Amino acid sequence: MTEQVNPLSLLPETAFNRTHSTKFAPKLSFDERCSVLALVRANVSRKIVSEALGIDRRTVGHITNETSLHYRNVRQEYKRIGHDDFIAKYVTEEVARKVAEVANKPVDVVHATGNPSERARAKAGVHTVKPEQCSYSHRLEIKFFHKNEDEGIAATGWHYRDLDSKTDPDTWFHNGEESLMSSSAAFAFAQDNLTDD
Repeated sequence: MTEQVNPLSLLPETAFNRTHSTKFAPKLSFDERCSVLALVRANVSRKIVSEALGIDRRTVGHITNETSLHYRNVRQEYKRIGHDDFIAKYVTEEVARKVAEVANKPVDVVHATGNPSERARAKAGVHTVKPEQCSYSHRLEIKFFHKNEDEGIAATGWHYRDLDSKTDPDTWFHNGEESLMSSSAAFAFAQDNLTDD
């Protein structure tokens, strides 16, 4: 009698979606988890952190979320040694190279050749959101601006502001060329990088 082979075992790990299959999700060491928190605390985009370290954004959210039951020991280490020392210890040269490699990738052709669309307004206006990394809800406002250096708008496109920010409720932000293209892109990037400050 021949042994039956599970057809799924023939597929490479790269064929599986990590958000639905924890069996194939990479296991992070304590130092790697600390590197994730250090990068986010150093204001590196969560999207870039997840891509550079090969993990999904939910994992980044769990590591950085102060109220998450997961990865408490990482956040305790951050508090124990302090902000500057934590970043100095866990943003290693190897980690910085991985992040730089992702950050230096060329913007995809559609965005590189296109212009921000003022008509792409599906997410324009105010939205209440509570991403995993936040302990309370935030009101995000999404709005299109034309470049105006005098008013602090350095680029034409879709911007966001966190109306519930304790430090910058009146400041408009964007997360690079891709986020400027549409209100939906600005909204997605804003949620990824939102913090309780």
